[in-house]
Amino acid sequence: MPRISAPVACPFTSPTEAARHYRAIRARLLGPVNPPVPVMPARRKWTRRKPVPAGPPTWTTPTVVETFEAPAVATDVERIGLVLGRLPARPPVRVVVACVAEAWGLSSTDLLARSKKARCLHPRMIAMALARHVCRLSLFEIGRRMGGRDHTTVRHSVVRFGWMIEHAMEVHESLTGDSDSQHPGDVSPISNP
Repeated sequence: MPRISAPVACPFTSPTEAARHYRAIRARLLGPVNPPVPVMPARRKWTRRKPVPAGPPTWTTPTVVETFEAPAVATDVERIGLVLGRLPARPPVRVVVACVAEAWGLSSTDLLARSKKARCLHPRMIAMALARHVCRLSLFEIGRRMGGRDHTTVRHSVVRFGWMIEHAMEVHESLTGDSDSQHPGDVSPISNP
């Protein structure tokens, strides 16, 4: 077994020599006091060249049918009417979720999942808004019961639902020319809270 000798004190002749020795030992053990900041090499920006179309540009103006998307809105409003017809007075949120999921051909777990697919996102928005108007719960409580979502998400859903109903009424009035008739899908107008 090797014999360990006692540390020998280094005789320094001046305080600057001791400080120099201390800095050298510290640099060996811990690295430099102020390590150099790594410099990132400049990235080369790759750009894709867009093909230049031959001939003069052609401009098209959208027609009223293209901007309204009347069939999709009518389908949503009809589905909402079916959901409202099935709901009891002051139902729990899970019943609203189940009815909306059934009307859109989804499962309740799909509706409450974190998916951002359009087939889940749009019915989830409608379920939140209907839960707000039918169940009369707070935004926070609806968000908690709809998979732990924030109250601002529920508020946004309620506002978008109001816009969708107003848009559907405008489309219905423009297609039928009758502003005094019942709302499309027998959905009563719902005001935003």
